[in-house]
Amino acid sequence: MSEVTSEPSSSAVPPGRRPTGRGPREWARAFSGFYPPLAADLAELDPTARFLYSARSVILVISFQAALLAGLLAWTDRRFTVVGFVLLVLAYVVLHAISNLSNDYFGARRGHDTADSPRRRYTVHPLLSGAVSTTLLVRGGVTAALVASLVVLGEAKDLLLPSQRGTITASETSGTPA
Repeated sequence: MSEVTSEPSSSAVPPGRRPTGRGPREWARAFSGFYPPLAADLAELDPTARFLYSARSVILVISFQAALLAGLLAWTDRRFTVVGFVLLVLAYVVLHAISNLSNDYFGARRGHDTADSPRRRYTVHPLLSGAVSTTLLVRGGVTAALVASLVVLGEAKDLLLPSQRGTITASETSGTPA
């Protein structure tokens, strides 16, 4: 019969901490649950996971819901396209993430955010806690902005290249009936 000891194993998670993960599973957790309560928990994650938590990805569902409503309105108007909807969702979510990141960056830089800011009630401030470097935050924000730009350009090609939608006649451009 094996002996049972009351000593914690070396792999046990200390009280008040959660087990850390890496890779796609942890990235998905950033979108689906509450944030780690301690800066040390964030600091142990891989850079992508830290970025996703810093962007407050769990609340990006708000932007997804707005895009979903827009998609439903397009559907009822018989103007829905899958590609357009996917691009819209991507744009809304990425722009919301950029807004969150820039809010944290400029709030910390200008001194509006402090260690005792109300935000601490629901999560750590990524910069002020030291869990995320300014470099990672800025690089992530720039990457997100590039993704948003590509999405916008992808959707704008329909507006810029009328040959793909049909020929524009002189009467359409001048406003006079044909």
